[in-house]
Amino acid sequence: MQAQAAAPVDQATSTELAATVKELDQRVQQTERRGGLDRVNFSGDYRFEAHSIWGNVPTHYDGMQLQNLVVKSLYSTGSPHR
Repeated sequence: MQAQAAAPVDQATSTELAATVKELDQRVQQTERRGGLDRVNFSGDYRFEAHSIWGNVPTHYDGMQLQNLVVKSLYSTGSPHR
């Protein structure tokens, strides 16, 4: 008698599980659809800037000359460290 009573309970749980799986499958499909469409749909406007910088870079740069200019400028401005 117990085997017959257990069969309807198993059927009820299997139908509940099937309904839960179906609901979860629909939710996953909606999420995947949104994710896929987000890759394709663009909203807003696209702005960009383009710049060019032109200049000359010398092949040799004299660091001692730069240091000499810095020292001379500090000396000529009346630095309080004299």
